[in-house]
Amino acid sequence: MARVRMLIWTPLNAAELQLSMHGASLGPAALIPVQSGTVLLFSPRSRQLDALGVVVKVCKTAGTRAVAAVWNSDAAIVYPAVGRVSRAWTWGTAEQVRRLGVDANQHGWFGRWFQRAFGRFFDHRGQEKARAVYLERFAEAAPQVDRDAVAALLRDHHDGVEVVPRVFAALGLPEVAQVCELVDEGRADTRLEQLAPPRLPWWLERGYLWFCLLALVVLVVVTTPLWVKLVLLALLLSFFAVGAAMRRVVVGRKPVNTVLPVIPVTQGAAPTD
Repeated sequence: MARVRMLIWTPLNAAELQLSMHGASLGPAALIPVQSGTVLLFSPRSRQLDALGVVVKVCKTAGTRAVAAVWNSDAAIVYPAVGRVSRAWTWGTAEQVRRLGVDANQHGWFGRWFQRAFGRFFDHRGQEKARAVYLERFAEAAPQVDRDAVAALLRDHHDGVEVVPRVFAALGLPEVAQVCELVDEGRADTRLEQLAPPRLPWWLERGYLWFCLLALVVLVVVTTPLWVKLVLLALLLSFFAVGAAMRRVVVGRKPVNTVLPVIPVTQGAAPTD
């Protein structure tokens, strides 16, 4: 399995973002100050959904823009976000993108089957209209964008090798492109390994998915008393309450510099302490 990388850029400064994330129990992640704002890096054990959850909440609480990238050596998935996360643009062959999505989300058998069965229906990269829409979304997320360079990258979507630094350079964020290159070299791996995300036991997550399927059948297909449906809904929602409580324990109740460390980057050097 190719190593998956995850990175988010936002124009917020590192100190403001650190306090905002810690107050909302978002993380853990490493914060890298750059000239245009802040770059967030996540542990290799994080899932794509974990990173996107941070994007959504940061954009909502701070009213800011962001660009999130998930990639490996073969493919890339990049999300422009302004207030909300747009659907991603992808680079690489359809199969390479599918494998990256499976690895990034750490899917079980059902997730792998779903992506294999339905992934092709979401591939709109060959459509000129879709490219025009995403060019505008990227321009909104990064107003300093080089439109011609981004348009060329959107057309050349079959090549996902080392494309993420080129994407950020085309977005007018050369210092973020440099961070991507350093991350690809593995310079931040040691520090990121220490930032394990809060996770429920795998058996509990799998059990919850099966419970969701069972609850869906009971709520939609089977005729049941109202109180039974209310109990099922309460149990479904309780799962999210447990996840929120875990984030408070793992992030909100720990020192901010432990779970959201700020790592400076110097010119030509790696992320360091």
